[in-house]
Amino acid sequence: MSSVPIKNVYNMIVYAFEILKTKEYERLSKEDCEDIYDLLASLLLCGTQALIKRGFLKSYLIQS
Repeated sequence: MSSVPIKNVYNMIVYAFEILKTKEYERLSKEDCEDIYDLLASLLLCGTQALIKRGFLKSYLIQS
């Protein structure tokens, strides 16, 4: 059974999701993730940090 290098998985994810080419995700291309779980955790952390930096939605829409 052959294993796919994590860098290749990252490049496939970037290709699939254009938003990962933004500045917030730039540091992920330089990180050395040992496995897919580290890569996915890094993506989640980076996305959460970007959301916190932008600010959460402060108003809610009332639906009836």
